[in-house]
Amino acid sequence: MNKQCISIILIALLIAGCTTAPAIYTAKPPDSSEDSRRSLLLGWWYGEAKTKEGGKRLQITDRSVDGTFKVEFRIIEGSGKVWDQTEVGLWGISGPVYFTITKGWVGGGRFLPADPTQATFYDAYEILELSKDKFRYKHFAIGDEYTMKRVSDSFSFPE
Repeated sequence: MNKQCISIILIALLIAGCTTAPAIYTAKPPDSSEDSRRSLLLGWWYGEAKTKEGGKRLQITDRSVDGTFKVEFRIIEGSGKVWDQTEVGLWGISGPVYFTITKGWVGGGRFLPADPTQATFYDAYEILELSKDKFRYKHFAIGDEYTMKRVSDSFSFPE
């Protein structure tokens, strides 16, 4: 065989080897470490951060065992104007990813549903640190980083 034929055969073998997919699990195996990390996030958490617009965003998040969440936001704009918003939805953990799906808003005894066709209501975050008292995570799409600390269920926004 000449060098050109050998080269073609080697390239073909490399391509064939690269296109073979590895075997997969039939079903996702149970992961007790994921279950214990998930349980760490249950309950009430508080965080605050400066905004890029010169204000401050405070949030109190309550995550339930059934995979639902409620988050109360207090936005303090640079001008001093203050407004509140309450969102509800679903949350979870998969590997190093924390995710939320905002289902809508609650206010004045009413529920206003979010449009499930809008990508903005689906968020994925990299878990940077998670302990029983501290949760640090980073939004994959926009890069914002958040730090929250565990609080009691009677916690309210500081005055």
